[in-house]
Amino acid sequence: MKILVFDIGGTSFRRAIYENGTISGYKKTDSPNFLKFPDKTIDKLQEELVTAIFKEYFNISKETNIDGVAISFPGIVYNNEFINEAATLWGRYKKTLNLKKILNDRISLPIYILNDVTAAGYKISKNYKRFCVITISSGIGNKVFWDGYPLLNNGLGGEIGHINVGHSIMCNCGNIGHLGAVSSGRGVIQLANLLKNELSNYKDSSLFNQDINTFNLVNAFKEGDLFAEEVIRKSLKYLANIINVHINSLGITKYVLIGGFALALGKKYRDFLTNEILKLNPFIINNPEMFEELIILEENTDTHCLEGAGIFAELNRIEVLT
Repeated sequence: MKILVFDIGGTSFRRAIYENGTISGYKKTDSPNFLKFPDKTIDKLQEELVTAIFKEYFNISKETNIDGVAISFPGIVYNNEFINEAATLWGRYKKTLNLKKILNDRISLPIYILNDVTAAGYKISKNYKRFCVITISSGIGNKVFWDGYPLLNNGLGGEIGHINVGHSIMCNCGNIGHLGAVSSGRGVIQLANLLKNELSNYKDSSLFNQDINTFNLVNAFKEGDLFAEEVIRKSLKYLANIINVHINSLGITKYVLIGGFALALGKKYRDFLTNEILKLNPFIINNPEMFEELIILEENTDTHCLEGAGIFAELNRIEVLT
């Protein structure tokens, strides 16, 4: 069974062919998002995205037989068909998009659409039974997996990026105070620019009078820049609080971090997050095994969503056949 798989992120657009648990024909380009193209309407950006999917499908289907298409998408996906929101791609746009219907108008194959963090979770569930996967990239989101399956309800489960955590910064979705506005890759840059006027160590930072972006902030953090460390620490206080609620309410004690921003910051970022959680939940440290595996920084995740989308397609095909 050959599945053409797409991982559509807020920053990158990936595609590959998934067959028998392996990925081939990997390709990565930029996603058409509202930040990169601020002068384009959302309808136009959606049209370009759909056109890109069609182009990849028709080019690949000329060379190989495809049995289905699976799409990992960065937003609320309802009934594996409707896109209700995708803030990292389209900002405040609230109109529901029936992506499956649009694609099926020209692609007469089974089409499977799922949230991108859910897709990554299917890949990670090969190694862990009960866990919460958290992506920290353009946006921030999560999914809880229990014995190989995500806990979902009409696409709502896992939208921690849009929980109000009580600050005054605007989220990509247009609301104030969301976790994603301070703890995602884009959010941390917003927070850094706000803290330039509040933290005295900014003047001694390598970022002083610089246009702060994810690249120079990550480098400064890794090099021990005190301002960059404080920015990351403050951003993680919000995330740690959400994780602590998860621990105490659901009993989840394994959190797997993915996403380009988290992976770029590395083990030091993982340690900072663990320490912030311990400040809120000192009971964890009494269980050394739990403490060591509380936060796991997943490695080599560039194709996780692609592989997870392929796994999802296989599972759904098996359910239909049986």
